[in-house]
Amino acid sequence: PAPATRSVPVTIKPEPLLTTTALAQMLAFWTRFQQEPDSIRTTARRAHLREVVVPITTRDGETRPTVLMVDIAALATIYPSVATDLKAAGLTPEQHDAYRLALIRANVELSVSRHPDGAGGGGTRSIPEKNLAFLRAPEHAEESAALEKTAIWSTP
Repeated sequence: PAPATRSVPVTIKPEPLLTTTALAQMLAFWTRFQQEPDSIRTTARRAHLREVVVPITTRDGETRPTVLMVDIAALATIYPSVATDLKAAGLTPEQHDAYRLALIRANVELSVSRHPDGAGGGGTRSIPEKNLAFLRAPEHAEESAALEKTAIWSTP
């Protein structure tokens, strides 16, 4: 869009710590969401996209690219079945968006990480570094693979 009509990218804070419970909740939601009718899963979702900032740590510092993400709160307000999907998964729309952004960030940093163990090097690790290490842990590979099968990455 023209710069004058372009919306300001959304910043989602705070970034939560990824846990086995969080992955299970996201898997439960996305499994249910993929069963929604096409009018919600595709048409309505595309009508409710928003640009979201993804702070990424690189060798040169932090960059702030953006991604398109569905506004789950808007969908849940308009479509009771989406609100039911969230409730069944034990998530609020805000939790969903925060976990999804944490997953996106950790996955991007997996591909550009400068540290083989996912740590930022020595000392106390930040939440993004802990999330990166969490996703890299072999015991979470099955959960991550199951979540990927829900089309979470092909659905903005």
